Amino acid sequence: MQTWHSSRRSARRLIGAIVVAAGTATILAADPAPAPHPPAARAKAPAIQPSFNAYFPADFKDADYQKGAVAKVSRNWMVPGAHLPAKGSKTVVQSTIARDGSLGAVLVTMKSGSKEWDEAALAAVKKAAPLGALPGSYPQSTIEVHWHFSAN
Repeated sequence: MQTWHSSRRSARRLIGAIVVAAGTATILAADPAPAPHPPAARAKAPAIQPSFNAYFPADFKDADYQKGAVAKVSRNWMVPGAHLPAKGSKTVVQSTIARDGSLGAVLVTMKSGSKEWDEAALAAVKKAAPLGALPGSYPQSTIEVHWHFSAN
């Protein structure tokens, strides 16, 4: 189930259902209606549906960890109220998560064409830190996660 909320900064936050399959955690997007904007503002906004996907390494099988990490990033993703990217665009944020759950490198590796959208995506990942400590059963000291913020 999806809900959209208005904030004081005229941004919208996506809160979504989580599906985990084959090492991929996905937030499903829904139609943002009803929008809290007057009819004139609604007519100017592009008709996009934000969606969010997280791609974990294939050998990282801990579904509960993936769900928790995805939920933390999702809670921090504020969809900008203006300057949305073109439909079909996406931002990819690549991050490294250390054994203790802290973030190492965090960078935008694909830009959407909207500076505001890209900055919101990067901020969502950074604000989610620290993520949970990696499971003791996972042999690597870090994992690399790719966070995709799409405008569909």
